[in-house]
Amino acid sequence: FVQLEYIKASLDYLRIKWIETDCCECDDYIAMIAQQFDGKVFISSTDTDFFQLVNDWVKIIKFKGKNSVLIDKQYIYRCYGINPEDFVLYKALVGDSSDNIRGIDNVGPKTAKKIINSILDSDNNRFFAIYNKNIDLITRNLQLIKLPNKEMDHTCIDLKDLSVNFELIKNFKPLKIISEITKEL
Repeated sequence: FVQLEYIKASLDYLRIKWIETDCCECDDYIAMIAQQFDGKVFISSTDTDFFQLVNDWVKIIKFKGKNSVLIDKQYIYRCYGINPEDFVLYKALVGDSSDNIRGIDNVGPKTAKKIINSILDSDNNRFFAIYNKNIDLITRNLQLIKLPNKEMDHTCIDLKDLSVNFELIKNFKPLKIISEITKEL
């Protein structure tokens, strides 16, 4: 936290627009903006939670210097064998240690792909049976992955209750509080 003021000053100097809030986690707010923005969106992050947002107009930039990657629908399908809209279920099946989400025992990436595909293909009963047997844990995991951070219940606002003034975002000088660009519906 002691570095925040230096980071803000650096962003101001570089004329990079920034906002801060204590109403929700940053990734939840970024997701909300990406879903509401009318135009192309590029999110620079290594957080795979954003993969679920990828579509024809939302892409992820995974910055690795000269080896940076642009993550689009084809990239996710090539790497995981699933569509972006199935990524939350994928994480619920395999787990995510960075988010303290325990996956299904003996289910790794290959089996998760087969389970997801078996939901669409009823002939693949063996993998659908694994899904059905673990539905309670999968449901709990899905809730953990999808719920925004509610640690500060007295200040948190449900993201669907926020709307964004995009004209202000396009033109604003660096802002200090999120309320200047959001309003309750």
